Amino acid sequence: MMAVRKKGSNVVTLRPAKLKQASTKVQRWQGEDSVFLHRSQIRIGVVLTYFGRINHGQRWRVTEIMDYRTTDRGRKLEVVTQSTDAVTLVRIGSNQTRRISFMYLSYSAIWRLA
Repeated sequence: MMAVRKKGSNVVTLRPAKLKQASTKVQRWQGEDSVFLHRSQIRIGVVLTYFGRINHGQRWRVTEIMDYRTTDRGRKLEVVTQSTDAVTLVRIGSNQTRRISFMYLSYSAIWRLA
């Protein structure tokens, strides 16, 4: 608390002291995470393990990465660059194919690096 006296008055009032906040920079965590995937970890040929309720433990290989932001036809990529990039997965041992966005692949926590 801080005592404040009005000019020309004998009355003193108490006010909370103003705190000076130190300038702090927020630093983003840059380590490796075994649950949530980073876009630099997903490239063509990477094998992922599926931990969903159905088909738990199956392995999938990344076969194609497409960017549809600029054109409807898409642009093929070697590595994921944006969270909106579409990743095509083929199940190892069968021809089952899934095309999912990297955003889902990264944040769902049911896909992990094999």
